[in-house]
Amino acid sequence: MPIGKIVERAERHLGRIHLAVWIVEVLTSASLGGFSAYASGLPLPLVALAALGGVVAVTVAIILCYDAWVWLSRFVRRRFEAHGISIVLGTASPFETYKASLHQRYHLIKVGLVNTSQSRALTNCRVQLENITGSLAHKCPVTIREGFILNPGASEYIELVGLNESGSEVAYDSSGRKYGIRAYFPINPLPSDKSSWLDDQPYTLTLLATAAESPPYRLTCRIYVENGGLKLETT
Repeated sequence: MPIGKIVERAERHLGRIHLAVWIVEVLTSASLGGFSAYASGLPLPLVALAALGGVVAVTVAIILCYDAWVWLSRFVRRRFEAHGISIVLGTASPFETYKASLHQRYHLIKVGLVNTSQSRALTNCRVQLENITGSLAHKCPVTIREGFILNPGASEYIELVGLNESGSEVAYDSSGRKYGIRAYFPINPLPSDKSSWLDDQPYTLTLLATAAESPPYRLTCRIYVENGGLKLETT
């Protein structure tokens, strides 16, 4: 069971226990204070004041203890509950999809951005290409997507790369390059249609995900073509 759920259940049960203990301690304190004052031969008004003082003292002590428990439970939840943004890969839909045509199929690969917290939304989310191997390394960092929100437990799937899996030429003169991997981030946009292409695979790249309420998350992965098929895997 996640630590957050354990803390929540403990808080509910301890709240009931605290109420019962408070009632018992207040009655006991009042009784003891009144009895002690009465045994000392004090007048009845002073006996009542002594009983009231005992009630106030016990109430203050319980409030302080309860506040300390609330602080501790919140600290434990923040410390141990999994929360933040993360990047995930997969090999089935919605991570990888195919669109078939007569002589080829287009293979699109997405990465998942996940909010692992079940109680906190993440704002100002961003995923970047932090670095990449090869001749395009100096272009980094490149923003892939930014300015979106991830609700608690939500996932967002973002297009990363695609390939016509038939060995066809890319959108420009390939001059013998067999595979043109379409990049869905503006690392080397063409003047004609602003599309970007990776034509010197394999590539090792580092993705960086950030959010206002989360520590940064990095994932290093590898893009390559094997047996005519596009691959993306962690390193």
